[in-house]
Parts: sequence; structure tokens; C-alpha cells
Amino acid sequence: MANKTIMNLIEVTPTLSTGAYAVGDVMFVPTEIPNFFPDLKTTAEIKSLTIIDRGQDSPVMQVYLTNDGRTTGTINETADADDTVMDGIQCMIPVIASDYIGGSAFTDDCNIANITSRLPGDNLNSGIGTIVDGNRSTSLYIFGILGGGAKTFAATDLTFKIGVKYH
Repeated sequence: MANKTIMNLIEVTPTLSTGAYAVGDVMFVPTEIPNFFPDLKTTAEIKSLTIIDRGQDSPVMQVYLTNDGRTTGTINETADADDTVMDGIQCMIPVIASDYIGGSAFTDDCNIANITSRLPGDNLNSGIGTIVDGNRSTSLYIFGILGGGAKTFAATDLTFKIGVKYH
């Protein structure tokens, strides 16, 4: 009997502050993704990250996946999480401005980033291919920190779609 590969595309739209952000600010606190894992013994490989940016801001950011739902700081303020909270981080995916496409030649109402790997020489660790584990939970959490440029968002401007392969 052949092994069956199980993959999934998981979508989450965290709540953002509508105030102006500065570099290093927490964009959104850990947002639970319930049932990220189908059971307590499964691990997942991150295969892709797609970001739908309805505000067409193309935010440079670091997206983190963690098994710790405790706060990483206050939204719209500098990240200041305790070391024990940071110990729960399992994956970081840097998102840069050139990851986005948009405008009239592509999509009039949003910009889209789709990260599946990085080109050699980009000097960025893509986070794609990282194995994550629920630490005896079926939930995983996602949070983001702004990496460049002051930005203002509507509360639901960003949707993240995470492609995973289960092991």
C-alpha cells in the first residue's frame, strides 16, 4: 500500500491596529490557528506562504509561527516578549517588498506575495521547509513584526495562507 501525502492550505486573517506602525512594531499578536495539526502526534513542513494585502501596502515584515500563544508585546508597539515566549517560535518567514505583485497589471484591489523559496544569493532564510510541531496541541499561532517603513492598515487588510505538508 502506497503512502499518502497529506497537504493542506490554512487561512488566517489576524486583527491589525488601524494606527500608524513603526519599524519593529508588533503588527498582530499571536493569533491561534485551531486545528493546524490534524492530531497531537503530527508535525508539518511549511511549504508556502501567500499573503493577500488588501491595502496594497506591501509591508516588509517577519512572520512567525509559534506554539506559544502568549503575547509578544502590544500591537503597534515595539516587540518586547519574554525569552520564554520567544522559545516557542518554530519558524520565521521574512517578507520583503519585492515578494509582492500588484497594481493594474496584476490585481487592482490588492497586492499578493507568494513565498515558496528564495533564490540563491538572496541572503535570506525563507523559513520554507521548516518543520513545526504543536507541542501536544493541534493549534499553532501566527504573529508578525513590521520590518520596514511606517505603515497604516485597516483591521483586516492582511490574510495569510500557509501551505503545509503533514508528516
